[in-house]
Amino acid sequence: MSPLFFGVQLADIAPQIREEIVNDVAYMSRVVQQLLDLSRAQNFVVYNKVPVSLSALAQEVCMMLAPLAVQFDKELSLDTEPGLAQILGDKAAVHIMIKNLVENALKHSKDNAKIQVRVSATELEVSDNGPGIQSQFYDRLFERFCRQEQSTLSGSGLGLPIVKEVVDFHNAKLTVTCKNEQGGASFKVVFGEREA
Repeated sequence: MSPLFFGVQLADIAPQIREEIVNDVAYMSRVVQQLLDLSRAQNFVVYNKVPVSLSALAQEVCMMLAPLAVQFDKELSLDTEPGLAQILGDKAAVHIMIKNLVENALKHSKDNAKIQVRVSATELEVSDNGPGIQSQFYDRLFERFCRQEQSTLSGSGLGLPIVKEVVDFHNAKLTVTCKNEQGGASFKVVFGEREA
């Protein structure tokens, strides 16, 4: 089916149904993109470790996801210092990891939540102020296609497995706090390999 023909067909559909179709296509596109990201994360052959600035990547991700924060009526902040030392890592993979952590916080935190991204030379932490992760889901956090709310189409259940693959490849350490001091969840990644 050509895009022009599809466009004409959509024009003949009721607005509510058209919106549902467009949302479903966007969701399917997101799932396909995450499947590709997961495949890449599992294929260690294509990783290219170079000096990478966690601070610069976190800033890129926060700027890219700022419209999503506004759409969800949530506050997204970045706490970092310019000129921090760099890690040795695959830039694209680390970017995807940060993006998935921040998207997760935006999508799964409470209304009007505050999402904070903190970066030091070798550490990245993404935290929110609620509602946290229910303890019964902790053991399944990194299972593919596992979602806390299985009945919704709010996510593919692939974001955290991708994060885990990237963390494992970089021999980094991932710490998850289900209920932090603000009542939300925190994901902290510590990289050991720094630029020489």
